[in-house]
Amino acid sequence: MRHFDPILQRGTEGWVITRPIDLRDYVNPRWDESFQPPVYSRSRWRKVRPVLEGYCDRLDDPQVVGMLERYRSQDCQTVVGEIIAELVAEGKLEDPDQFGFEAVCPRANPEPVPTAVDARGPPPTGNERSLKESIVEEEQTRRRRALGLVGAQITNTQVLSVSLGVMATSQPTSYDCRTLCRFSGLFAQVEPGIGGGKLSVGWGRVSGSTGKDDRVMTRVYLAMGIKATLLRTWGNGGTAEPDSTYAGLEIEFSIARMNFGLGILHRVGDGNRNPWVVTGGLGWGF
Repeated sequence: MRHFDPILQRGTEGWVITRPIDLRDYVNPRWDESFQPPVYSRSRWRKVRPVLEGYCDRLDDPQVVGMLERYRSQDCQTVVGEIIAELVAEGKLEDPDQFGFEAVCPRANPEPVPTAVDARGPPPTGNERSLKESIVEEEQTRRRRALGLVGAQITNTQVLSVSLGVMATSQPTSYDCRTLCRFSGLFAQVEPGIGGGKLSVGWGRVSGSTGKDDRVMTRVYLAMGIKATLLRTWGNGGTAEPDSTYAGLEIEFSIARMNFGLGILHRVGDGNRNPWVVTGGLGWGF
């Protein structure tokens, strides 16, 4: 019979935490989906499989080989693993192994990952502590990078514009941002348009993926930024006075690749209209 020692227990005065919680005690190799793959629906798997195939050549990398060896030596069974194995055996759940690198990359032949045992397995050991230390070390080893930003907007001051920018940021060296990463840092943008051109500098945070070249943010899922903007208008069509220069602040945010912007600028020099202009736009990217 298994013995459970829960941290959260219900007493006479309600629910209580019986001892301090340290998340590091629960870190194990199965947190890495390259080692313990999830189960995908058919439609989702059609999108995920080509991405995994793009990593097959990395399975021969000494760093990856060493990482998988550490995972196998430190792996221990969990209650969740037992339940999954039981559901697979009963035909109630698809086998997660078919979604792993062993199935996607036939030439790679790593040792199989155990799926079920008769007991929960040993408690956290010194080996697991080593795994936690290696994870912390990887997080602290960072590389600086210049990330390209692209976008297109319909605005009240420039009518139609495109933006090109670069963000100075850093990421842990182990991160592969062709799928999903979070970036933050200072950025600069140039934005030519039909009714005017803008030059901006600011700070932003972006969650998205870089695509195959790993240099330009091609998919923006969530982002926000604040920037100082210098706008020069030309021609007519926008709400700002033509052939004038404006300066001020703007905020920008993106949700599911849709971009929204709002700002307030003040005209530099004399003019015939109100010296203030409120900017607004809708577009794609960041």
